[in-house]
Amino acid sequence: MASQSRRSRARFAGLYLAPALAFYAFFVLWPLVNAFRLSMYDFSGLSDKTTFTGLSNFSKLFNSKEFYQALTNNIWFLVFSLGIILVFGLLIAHAVQDDTRFGKFLRSVYLFPHVISLVVVAMLWGFIYDPTIGFIQPTLMKLGVQLPGVDYQHGILGGTDSARPAVGLSFIWYALGFYVMVLAAGIRSIPEEVKEAA
Repeated sequence: MASQSRRSRARFAGLYLAPALAFYAFFVLWPLVNAFRLSMYDFSGLSDKTTFTGLSNFSKLFNSKEFYQALTNNIWFLVFSLGIILVFGLLIAHAVQDDTRFGKFLRSVYLFPHVISLVVVAMLWGFIYDPTIGFIQPTLMKLGVQLPGVDYQHGILGGTDSARPAVGLSFIWYALGFYVMVLAAGIRSIPEEVKEAA
């Protein structure tokens, strides 16, 4: 009797999980498998003419300097952006808990950058960093301020030392609201007794 009820519960759970698993398999697992399969071919991406190369594409990748440069950039970007996002996100998440005018203002605007399309964010920050029509570089030049590592001739995004922090700052502006929302929800879920005890 107990085993029969266990089987019926498992069948019931399987019926509810099946649509989600099918959705996940179709939109996540199949593209991953297909991408791995395509990585073993040499083709232009525009024609049907393909040549099977096996794992030679991966050996070229791991012997490429550009791959390690891209990996370094991504790790730097992750550490730089995530560290700042967590610190400022926690500060803003505490600030939005207040019922003061400032807290209400933060609650109304903190998620705004995150709801904008990434394409629009990229275009907006591209205009901000533009060396001729942008806001930052002409202002700094008028004030006579020379930031370290910034070549004003090629622009903030044109220098190797200034491009990474510039892109990191634009990503922080975009992603901060989501982390504030998550951290604020976590802070609100802390019981009052714990806060009083602390």
